[in-house]
Amino acid sequence: DSSKSPVVLPHMVYHTMSAPGWAGSYWTTDSDVLAYTRDVGTQAQRLSTKVAWNLPLVSPDGQVYSISTSLRGDGYHADHLIGTSKTSGSAGRAIPQVAVDWRYPFSRPGRTLTQVIEPRAMVAVSPHVGSEPNIPNEDSLNFELDETNVMRPNRLPGLDRVEGGVRGAYGVRWAAYPAVGGSVSVQAAQGWRQRQTSTFGPGSGFEHNLSDYVGRIDVTPIGNLTLRDRVRLDKNSLEVRRNEAGFAIGPPLLAASVDYGMLSPSNTTSGTIYPERQYINYGLSSTISQHWRSSFVIQQDLARNGGTVNWTANTMYSDECLAVIGAFNRYQSDLTGLLSGYHLSLTVVLKSLGEAPVSVF
Repeated sequence: DSSKSPVVLPHMVYHTMSAPGWAGSYWTTDSDVLAYTRDVGTQAQRLSTKVAWNLPLVSPDGQVYSISTSLRGDGYHADHLIGTSKTSGSAGRAIPQVAVDWRYPFSRPGRTLTQVIEPRAMVAVSPHVGSEPNIPNEDSLNFELDETNVMRPNRLPGLDRVEGGVRGAYGVRWAAYPAVGGSVSVQAAQGWRQRQTSTFGPGSGFEHNLSDYVGRIDVTPIGNLTLRDRVRLDKNSLEVRRNEAGFAIGPPLLAASVDYGMLSPSNTTSGTIYPERQYINYGLSSTISQHWRSSFVIQQDLARNGGTVNWTANTMYSDECLAVIGAFNRYQSDLTGLLSGYHLSLTVVLKSLGEAPVSVF
């Protein structure tokens, strides 16, 4: 429904990193300016800035630490708010945070096999800010725990909602490198938090103080073949809540891939994001030259009525200064308010300045 779809203009992101200073420490700043309007629903403007001091350390026995302290400030103004008696309002918040990431890699070289095992842990502390009714949630609705975000101090995908309190994660990674070539890597982790909140919805994998278990396996027996599997297991029953397995084969000039996915339902306080999903993706990609790359992906639905969900074809040109991506997408849907159709887009990226996406239709 185009009347409920937001028009985002502008959205600007600015990141800086200082030169290393005392003991290798450095400063970073992250700023985000966002404004969006729509015919029906919430309209808002957001300004967010975070300043952080980061200190990387390596102990004499090889332990690797990353310590950061930060202060983030957010300011919002919103109209046509939902779920509150006010139709418009402004709000602000300040969020100090301290986070420590620890790794302890061990290596065992061998004539036929070299192994690396690396236990890891993360702890973060910040105030519990809760949900402010004058701050709409547009970019932090759909959270699903996986191995890419479980070790982050802030696991939510956006800025509108904040994960606060005392929290952390622990895990381990093992990798093996045969002398004849190839590699195998396995990683597993679990998140935890001191205080249970409604920040993460049912089905996200982190409804309670302890999260589900997340893991990943990557096997590369030869240079042109890769096998992978990403899983999430229920922390009590070890039932599979998510499974994404696949392989890719072929040289860069022409590579084929097949991926299977099973995702459990995802819900928030606002309702269901999506029901249980099962799908399979078939893909072809070609790195034609140093600067040109094309790909084609088709997705088939396995959970409901079957059939093709969507297919996408894109071509990208990229050099040290400029990237141009053209994409053509055909999608099918039977969801209320979401029509089937085509989408053609052109994105121009000036790598030293910014990005300008344009949807043609």
